[in-house]
Parts: sequence; C-alpha cells; structure tokens
Amino acid sequence: MQIDNCLILSAGEGTRMGIIGQRLPKVLWPIFEKTLLELQILYAKTLGCSKIFINSHFYYPQIKAFVSSKKFDNVYLVHEEELLDIGGAVHNLINLGHVATDENLLIMGGDQFLVFDKKYLSELLARLPQNKVILFPIAVSYNSGQNEIIVRDELLQEIVPYKKRDQSKSNYFTYSGTCLVNLQKISPAFGPSKFFASVADYKSSEILVPTIQDAKYWDFGTIKRYYESIQKLYGQYTNQSTEPFLQFCIEQNVFSNEVCATDIHAYGSKVAGVYNFAKTPLSQDHTFCQNSCSIILHSSNSTKYQGPGLYYDELFEKVT
Repeated sequence: MQIDNCLILSAGEGTRMGIIGQRLPKVLWPIFEKTLLELQILYAKTLGCSKIFINSHFYYPQIKAFVSSKKFDNVYLVHEEELLDIGGAVHNLINLGHVATDENLLIMGGDQFLVFDKKYLSELLARLPQNKVILFPIAVSYNSGQNEIIVRDELLQEIVPYKKRDQSKSNYFTYSGTCLVNLQKISPAFGPSKFFASVADYKSSEILVPTIQDAKYWDFGTIKRYYESIQKLYGQYTNQSTEPFLQFCIEQNVFSNEVCATDIHAYGSKVAGVYNFAKTPLSQDHTFCQNSCSIILHSSNSTKYQGPGLYYDELFEKVT
C-alpha cells in the first residue's frame, strides 16, 4: 500500500517568524541551498507520495511563483480564498475533487520534519483502512512549549495545553504535525474548521496514536527554533553525523561544498559563526562578530551588523 496524496500545510501568516516573516513566507525560508517547502516536497517524494498538494492563503503569489519556478512533477498548489485552518484544508481538497474519498492522505507541517524508519510507514498504512486518522507522536522535553497528548491503549484521550500540563513531567508526548488520514471515513464539511474538530475528532471517534521508535523531529517553526535548528544541522554536518535528517539533507544537496567553511563553523562567509544564505557576498562581511551566530537570509546594501541574530536586508531579528 502506498500514500495516495500528501498535504503540506503552508497557508499560515508566519506570525511566529517576527518582522522578517512578514516579508518572507515561512515555507520559503532557506535551509542552506534549499527552502523549507522544497525540502518538504522532496521528503514527501521519498515517502512515495503519488500527488502532493500545498495549501496557501497568505503569501499565495510568492509561493505560487516559487512552485512554478521549480516545475515539480505531480505537485499542486491549492489557493484558499479564506483561511480554512487544517480541518477545512482537508475538506477543501475533497470538496474540490482534488482527492478521491477512497484514497488516503498524509499531512505534514510546512515547518517541521518527522524522520522515521519507513517500516513504520508500511505498518501504519496497513492499519489505516480500519482507522480514521493515525497521528504520529513525538517525545519532547518539559520546556518545549508544545501541547501534551494523553494516549491510552493507542487511542487519543485528551489534548492538554502546554500551560496546563503537569509541569513535573520531564518529558511528554505531543502531536508531531504528521498524520495519515483515511478519507473514506471523513464526514463532509464546508468552510473553516479545526483539525481536531472535523478530521481527528477524538471526542466522538477513535483516533489512533501508535508508538514510533527512534523518530527524529526537526522544528523550524519559530524564530528561535529556526535559529537553533540551523546551527544544530550544520554542527552535525561538520561532525559527519549519521543522523537521519542530516543524511536526507546531504542526499538532496542541501549543502554546497564550495561555500562550506566547517573549520570555523561558517557558511558562505569567511567569518566564524556567520551563515550567509544570500546568493551575493556580504558587502561588510568583516563587520560581523567572530564566533557569534548570525544568519543572513537575504542581503543588500542596507544589511548592517546589529549583533547575533537573523538578517533580511535592513530587517534584523535578535534571538534570545
């Protein structure tokens, strides 16, 4: 059994990406030589997805231009005239006839990656005909800021907001943002709706949450998480790690050896700690502080050093 369809969630406004996110859509933020969206598409293809859909609302023109420029096979952009939320986005695919109700759907967040042994995918696809939705959980630390899911006998019982969860737990499980949906079991709906109300409605349906061993979770979904994940990924590359997501990135040519300076932990720069993802050299490369991480997403004459953080032309985001 294979995955018939994949939905990459890309309709959001990107408010957690600060002032830079108001200009650069989150899914188009660079991961060295690729973008988040491009890597998600490539990852979905490695999982064997037949058709890949990208939903969009905010920043539709920019995302459309990017997808058109790449000329991906079997990748389709779906524009939402109103923000439908995740549940509404699933129903929209069905209502527009993009997917058949006897097919399955893999949902992935546009800013997160869950990498796991593909044997689990085969096992879960085999269980999907008997289930409505299969959520992929991930263990996180106590200070992750994410909601907790309560699971009993592999079934979702409750979702506890982060601030209300038992703070004495050092680790707990959360929903990774990745799931499988059996479209045949989805009741028709129109307009905006929440995922856990109209699709994974655990209060009225059994929603499966199996254990997935050794899954690796990468989150680029906030300014801080993006900043830290970029450094972590490059650190693993420098140390020649065998971590699964890193290996996927290497296979997809995420890094350019021509601009790697792994000895000083720099990229596209001769200054230690500077990651320059812009396609043009920095006009004032020497002014960037040694050994403090600065990530340049896009540069121009207005890019001025203001300390460690993220840069997009004249925009600067300090990361604390």
